[in-house]
Amino acid sequence: MTFYLRQYDAAMASRAGEANSPDTRNPAGAAARRTLIEVAERLFGEQGIEAVSVRSILRAAGQRNGSAIHYYFGSKDSLVVAILEERLPVVNARRDRALDELLAREQEPTLRDLVAVRVRPFAEILRMPWGPDYMKFVGRLLMWPHTVNFDRVVHERSTAGERIEQLIRARLADLPQELLDMRMDMLRALLFDTMAMWARRMGSISDLDWYIEDFIDVATAGIEVPAPDRDASP
Repeated sequence: MTFYLRQYDAAMASRAGEANSPDTRNPAGAAARRTLIEVAERLFGEQGIEAVSVRSILRAAGQRNGSAIHYYFGSKDSLVVAILEERLPVVNARRDRALDELLAREQEPTLRDLVAVRVRPFAEILRMPWGPDYMKFVGRLLMWPHTVNFDRVVHERSTAGERIEQLIRARLADLPQELLDMRMDMLRALLFDTMAMWARRMGSISDLDWYIEDFIDVATAGIEVPAPDRDASP
């Protein structure tokens, strides 16, 4: 884990220098960088992060400069971080707004209400032009060996996600801490994998709300079920 955290820190140090790069301050440079992000997001989502080479990203982006990814991002790992940094603010803004609206109500939110606030913003994301590619990318990211990078980036930028999780944990305080931690991980993984599955299948958008509400019911039931008896026979 320490190795991957060092990789992430190196990626972020490289990314910090980009802000002062001349090519990211002029329209052509900004457009080239954005194209690389969008193309990489799509290819990573379709093929998997490990399967996509830097060369294939450059070729699909119509980029003739063979060092463009190194120049704009520093490395392939840093490009993955850049995709998250591009999309997470949009996701988090919607979750923050939804949570604030929920907490402003007079009645205390139920566990299902809190799970819904965690989930429904992704329905909004899936309706955006880039949403299906992003959710497929996130689904692949969960299977990438460097997923610790993903966890750290999300943790540092997802204030809404942290707020929601703490409220969910408070509703499930009777569960053993180890089991509660495991269920929060399961909820997170199931959410991203389910959204990625929808994006891959691209069902009719008119059914998306039904799909989301059913997932909320399933997820709520799954995390609140009483702790199993470890001494019971299978």
